[in-house]
Amino acid sequence: MLWVLACVTPDAPSSPVEEGSAFDLHLAELDARIEARESWVAGSPTDWTRRQVIAGEYTQRARLSGDLRDYARAEEHLTQGFSNAPQGSGPLLSRAGLNYTLHRLDRVEADLRMAEQAILIDEVKKASIALLRGNTLWQSGRYDEGRELMERAHGLHPTPQGTLALALDAWRRADFPRAEGLFDQAEEDLVVRDPATFAWLDLQRGLMDLERGHYDQALDHYRDADAHLDGYWLVEEHIAEVLVLQGHADQALPMYLAIVERTGNPEFMDALAELQPDADWPAKARAAYEEQLALYPESAAGHALGHMLEFGSPDEALELALANLQT
Repeated sequence: MLWVLACVTPDAPSSPVEEGSAFDLHLAELDARIEARESWVAGSPTDWTRRQVIAGEYTQRARLSGDLRDYARAEEHLTQGFSNAPQGSGPLLSRAGLNYTLHRLDRVEADLRMAEQAILIDEVKKASIALLRGNTLWQSGRYDEGRELMERAHGLHPTPQGTLALALDAWRRADFPRAEGLFDQAEEDLVVRDPATFAWLDLQRGLMDLERGHYDQALDHYRDADAHLDGYWLVEEHIAEVLVLQGHADQALPMYLAIVERTGNPEFMDALAELQPDADWPAKARAAYEEQLALYPESAAGHALGHMLEFGSPDEALELALANLQT
């Protein structure tokens, strides 16, 4: 699954406040699966393949929960997996994928090269390596090289993840009809009909409309996403964002307050600073960003930069910008 990393805070709650929502139930199911996996791993603690599986579960949870500690738990299992794996083996692609997700792009290539040295490597794995390498190059600003590898991966073994990568590339080149068609194709090709994935796809469609100033259409897509997974804080935040743009700040304010209470997300605190200028939201956001930067500086720098540009000093903003450029 290809997801866009949301800016989150390390001490976000492990479950949403809104009980009974589809999101709440979805997260509870994932938690039950993780609990079972933990017992499974404990039964054979030196089996690195089991560590790889549970690391994937924690990564999936992090994308939903908005809790950076879930990424830390995934990383702990991968680190333990490598300590038990023979030299030159281990959960290489999983670690490369996690580093990509956390914007630690300079760490991805070494694991991809080692994975390519495996004695047995089929077309599926070759495609996975090419896709991750292409995504990494693309995120590094090497768009043509990245796109070429994405297309090569798609030719080796088409997957919804590969189609989504090409959709995001088309979007960023302002080829919106192609992007929309690729999003539709990815959705049609999904093997696991997961409500979180459907919600994410509708969220991306909404973001494309938002960039073009099509607020009504964006809101329609966000409502569709909410129908797939009601109670998902990331979707609710985007709904609130459009409401502000449409002149309905009075409706957006209680939504933002509830979302910040649930997530502790500093980006949403910055949004509240505009809606409640007399409150001390910038200081609270700064404290949350500092926690993020301490835990995962590469993934937090780009988000914190926006805060520093608006509420911090030029020197702080420059320092973050240079750090973000190097990742």
